[in-house]
Amino acid sequence: STYTQTLTSITYYGQGETGANYAHWKVLWANTANGHGVTEGGSSGSPLFNNNGLVVGTLSGGSSYCESPNSPDLYGKFSYHWTSNGSTNDKQLKPWLAPNSSATSCDFLDPNNIGLVCNFSGTPTTVTAGNTVNFTDLSTGGTITSRSWSFPGGSPSSSTVASPTITYNNPGTYNVSLTVTSSLGTATETKNGYITVVQSGGSGGFTYDFEACTNFAVDQFSPCTTYDGDGSQTYGSQDVDFENSGYTGAFIAFNPSQTNPPATAENWQAHGGNKYGACFAAYGSANNDWFITPKITLQSNSSFSFWARTLKDQYGKERFNVLISTTNNNISSFTKISTGTYTEAPTTWTKYTYDLNAYNGQGVYLAIQCVSNDAFVFMIDDIEILTSSGGTQNLVADFSGNPTSVQAGGTVNFTDLSTGGTITSRSWSFPGGSPSSSTSSSPTITYNTPGTYNVSLTVYSGQQNATETKQGYITVSQAQSGSGFTYDFEACTNFAVDQFSPCTTYDGDNKSTYSIQDYSFPNQNYTGAFIAFNPSQTTPALGENWQAHGGNKYGACFVANGSANNDWFITPKITLQSNSSFSFWAKSVNDQYGKERFNVLISTTNNNISSFTKISTGTYTEAPTTWTKYTYDLNAYNGQGVYLAIQCVSNDVFVFMIDDIEILTSESTINAPVANFTSNITSGCAPLTVSFWDQSTNNPTSRLWNFTGGSPNSSTSQNPTILYNSPGIYSVSLTATNSAGSNTKTRTNYISVTDCSPVNDNLSSKISVYPNPTNGLINIEIPENTATVKISDILGKVVKTEKLSSNQVSIDLSFLNSGMYFIEIQLSETKYVSKLTLR
Repeated sequence: STYTQTLTSITYYGQGETGANYAHWKVLWANTANGHGVTEGGSSGSPLFNNNGLVVGTLSGGSSYCESPNSPDLYGKFSYHWTSNGSTNDKQLKPWLAPNSSATSCDFLDPNNIGLVCNFSGTPTTVTAGNTVNFTDLSTGGTITSRSWSFPGGSPSSSTVASPTITYNNPGTYNVSLTVTSSLGTATETKNGYITVVQSGGSGGFTYDFEACTNFAVDQFSPCTTYDGDGSQTYGSQDVDFENSGYTGAFIAFNPSQTNPPATAENWQAHGGNKYGACFAAYGSANNDWFITPKITLQSNSSFSFWARTLKDQYGKERFNVLISTTNNNISSFTKISTGTYTEAPTTWTKYTYDLNAYNGQGVYLAIQCVSNDAFVFMIDDIEILTSSGGTQNLVADFSGNPTSVQAGGTVNFTDLSTGGTITSRSWSFPGGSPSSSTSSSPTITYNTPGTYNVSLTVYSGQQNATETKQGYITVSQAQSGSGFTYDFEACTNFAVDQFSPCTTYDGDNKSTYSIQDYSFPNQNYTGAFIAFNPSQTTPALGENWQAHGGNKYGACFVANGSANNDWFITPKITLQSNSSFSFWAKSVNDQYGKERFNVLISTTNNNISSFTKISTGTYTEAPTTWTKYTYDLNAYNGQGVYLAIQCVSNDVFVFMIDDIEILTSESTINAPVANFTSNITSGCAPLTVSFWDQSTNNPTSRLWNFTGGSPNSSTSQNPTILYNSPGIYSVSLTATNSAGSNTKTRTNYISVTDCSPVNDNLSSKISVYPNPTNGLINIEIPENTATVKISDILGKVVKTEKLSSNQVSIDLSFLNSGMYFIEIQLSETKYVSKLTLR
């Protein structure tokens, strides 16, 4: 409908109610070529537009209809809705449409013209040296009038055409950038590390770090090859599931962050990056699995190196050989160059290097052969063949800074560590530093502003150049008057994601997060690790269980969408002196979906995730629904610079909350602890499980709990969980100790356990596993037609997996040794676990 008369202000009267004075627009519709305008019944709330296309009102009432087209309609004024309709957010439009703006109008958005967006693609993104990549401009928004491409490492290194073809001659990882111009302006897109160039099989060396591999792909490591000499299926892991578990093949591209649940333990992590080559134990035979490089022509200064380790040595260490071939990659053509019958890999990442100068001038293949016998997982990473011409190595840029964490106003001494020729010039870049650039070999840079900063060095030697950029290399913290470190989140911007300078974060799951039903806040459903949460600033404000431990804000880690959390909060580097400890407060917002889970870790080198070692106990710690203080003794690290990390590993829970982080270290005398504790419950039916929490002050370094009637009846854990099987009334005591002394807290008759009527286990009555003990053949009866059965030994290794398609089945286990095993039957909605004895 169309109106031609000027809108007039009017007060609404109708249905026994009177509206606010002159808070409505009166509209009289006009007669046009399409007929006389009216409003249709049921269209209340529809918009009224002015001549500029802006909404100025919403339909509230009126009397126009087809038989009475000249009657007026009344539209509630948008300007009145904005802030005058009431004092709370649910009565105003501004908090919803312009919460952080003083604007009073907003132009319309044309979805077919949303502005200039720069984008491009390249095919392929991984090539061998000497090959080409075809690029295509995918930009949108107006007619593109000009383009400027940048191809570091490519030939040519720039272009202005829409679809250039670029040749990459040197192995490495390269950025690509495109700037486009149209009638709508200029836009730029840069894709870091977009093109990967691998050695073509000629001279100049070779590197392989597994990062470009597809997660859990088996024997797909181009340009490398593999050979599965044993031809056997492999074992899986009881702790985690992953794609291609139990594969038949040689090596699998393993990414521990993508298992289910994520394999967050230190021993599962890569040497560098996120992925590595893993060779799982062969089922029923020794391993005979080969990883083979492409052909490389050696010149001079030649060597072969890689990193290897054993996942864990309960079944013995992993065994391997290193071999070389000068003809082809057939297994029969290789000669062993490692010593002994085999080499055993330790349980820490270890570098192995082999001199290849005896083969200079020849084309060679190198092989790593896993010959383990019933161990578990052999791991390899960061493979490198070095060789060069003219007695010099390839140019490799590298540098160090000391220290890498400083307080504002402090200085960092940098040193060029580049190799591979005579460096003729250098170009340093120091964002956030003073000066911000240098050409010196060992510049000294001052950092005045707290934050985390990158450092980049480009070196030149003859016709070669090389660049090294270290992301987040320098951490600058606020200058403090005393020792240690505190962080209470109060200075953070409300709802900022992963902005906690001088602390850093790491989002290992890389998933979007859930929000809160019926509440809204900026950056809800964020993708990241932690958000600076202020419950008083949500809409509407949140209640008691959402409040901070102190102040108004805290760090919140929301549940990841579609995977377990793997989110890290990392302190800056702090140099410990004496009497050192790390503490923070944590809680679960509620336990409707279970309690939040976390680990605490430490690094003495840098804040890379792979550098951290766990110092909390157990697989993980569960946070209760009340603010609880966790304290960790750091005196073993005195005299060292350390980073501390809190890692959220919750699985489909809700919100993990942390606050009031503190690292204490000093040279002063400490006080003896004052023991105290609490528990989640103090009474219930037998068997009763009770979680206890140490609330002692003055940083105890050790604890001794006594639980009369409990199982176990004592503990040295900070927050133990105890089972009471028998009815009775029991006392609990805690002795807290540090270097200054001990103190004991006893609560008499603290736990009351009553005898309640037993509850039938409906699951046990419907599942039968017999005979048990057995001589090898077991019969299984289940209430469903499908299930998964896993048999594990007492150390947790899965030795048999069977998928059932009937409610009655027999399984032959006669191939197993006599002893104790566990049988796990996974049904559609529940899981049954029981001991199983083989005679």
